[in-house]
Amino acid sequence: MGNDGDPLNRLAVNGRTFQTAGELLGFVVQASRYMILWRKVGRTLASAPAFDYVGSKSKLEHFYTTRMTHEIDRRFVEFVEKSRTTAKTLDGVIKAKQRFPLDAFEGLKEAFPSGKEGRGPGRPKAVLERKGGERRHRPQPGLLD
Repeated sequence: MGNDGDPLNRLAVNGRTFQTAGELLGFVVQASRYMILWRKVGRTLASAPAFDYVGSKSKLEHFYTTRMTHEIDRRFVEFVEKSRTTAKTLDGVIKAKQRFPLDAFEGLKEAFPSGKEGRGPGRPKAVLERKGGERRHRPQPGLLD
């Protein structure tokens, strides 16, 4: 090879020269492993199913809104049928923009439980319970149950 000296000193990768054949071989092995793993990750990502988070979230929101609306309508009709006189009284109070009678409000609270605990209909208060040393999330029965 003439005056060039050791041929390994001429091989440079990213500015690094290799002093021994072992260093060069180690680099080639590492580069091969990296390439194999890179391809494996690429295949794994390519085989992953497409997931539309925003679309799925929108569908769920629509589903629960429809379900909640149905339940509120059912409870309203049930309240009007069971408490026709109270419903008529409340209708007059609302139309006249008068103060709500508290005794009539009790019937409404039973028909539409919510608010005092800081949660609205359809958002049941969560209960954490311990079972076998692990914490579990169990929603309490609410409007949508």
